[in-house]
Amino acid sequence: MEGATRGFAQSVLSGGDIIQIFTNTITGGLNAQITGQLPDILNNGDHGFSFGLMLGHGIVQGVFSAIRGGKFKTGFISGAASKITSATINETPLSQADPFVKMSVTAILSGMASKASGGDFVQGAMSAMVVWLYNDTWHLTVSGSGGGGAGGTYEKGFVVSHDSKLPWYKGWKIGWLNNKAIGSYAGADASFEINAGYSKNNDIASYEDGKVTTGGSTSVIPIPFIDEIDIGYEVTISDKIKPIHNVSFGVSLPSPVPFETHMYYTQTEVIEFKTLNKNLNSFLTWIYNELE
Repeated sequence: MEGATRGFAQSVLSGGDIIQIFTNTITGGLNAQITGQLPDILNNGDHGFSFGLMLGHGIVQGVFSAIRGGKFKTGFISGAASKITSATINETPLSQADPFVKMSVTAILSGMASKASGGDFVQGAMSAMVVWLYNDTWHLTVSGSGGGGAGGTYEKGFVVSHDSKLPWYKGWKIGWLNNKAIGSYAGADASFEINAGYSKNNDIASYEDGKVTTGGSTSVIPIPFIDEIDIGYEVTISDKIKPIHNVSFGVSLPSPVPFETHMYYTQTEVIEFKTLNKNLNSFLTWIYNELE
């Protein structure tokens, strides 16, 4: 669901309305499909590094960045940097790390490359995620937390899933996520975050009901260009579903926060956009049939 997540991210962060979000979801899905075919077209099916594959990723991300109103240069650098980073990671001990950790490292480094070239960090990071994500459940939300001891959080945003048992043009679900949590919140008085994450569950309904979430964040990592932003990670666990991973970017009070930790009991409600989902799957099926 990388295309949808990236489309949601760019729409929400730029203040887009539901039409823009829907449009970006579609173009994001097409972006994902083209990107997924590049190894077969340019590298004989090999997903490893090659100059042609790096160039291909850069061009595809640059074109879709321009289509969405951004800069070709920003998309190109982020796409190329993402391929270089992911190939390098696979040659290091990080190759054995959780896929979410590898994706996060790639996103941060690609965002830095985008920022250094005069582009936007968040857009660059989101572009980098395209090469990683597919057939999972993804969310993009905003949240506010507080307490300074005992505390909690409120979180709202979008959740998207694709059923891996179905072809790419079927099995999409999009919904609205409402999350409330209470528990321990130490190391900061309050925080506001933009969150992006995934699980290996194939249905947005997997986010519902009660679960345990634990994680932390810090703003003292010496990363150029983004040292004023908190970076966090958390995981949500339950005996009924696979873990839900989350990475966050935001600000805390007081700032900078040395290290914030939290453990919550979360209660989540997911409202499925049934009409939108029906129309989206029908539209993608029509595109598939037209291309056949």
